[in-house]
Amino acid sequence: MKKLFLTIKTKVQNLLKPAAETLGLFKTLLSVQFSASVARILPEAIKIVSELAQNTEMSGKEKRKEAFKQLSEIVKTEGLAIGSSVVNLTIELAVAKLVSLKSEEK
Repeated sequence: MKKLFLTIKTKVQNLLKPAAETLGLFKTLLSVQFSASVARILPEAIKIVSELAQNTEMSGKEKRKEAFKQLSEIVKTEGLAIGSSVVNLTIELAVAKLVSLKSEEK
């Protein structure tokens, strides 16, 4: 019985191996695409966030909404296939970068 189980297990693993390799490749491609997307719009996000940080009449929530609007417009204008979650993440990275630069100045 144990031998039969090991034989079945080996056959199932052999059947699933190509799928696992494909999923690994897919994961790598997504990671590269994601990194390229963020790298492409991060400089624009830093510029937008930096400019909005100077505005003392807007609340933080309003600034975030405006940053999202401006960056989304750039993504749309340039025809980039970047979703709203990546736009939001990029804004967060831009804020973090500006905060770290500010703390380095002190």
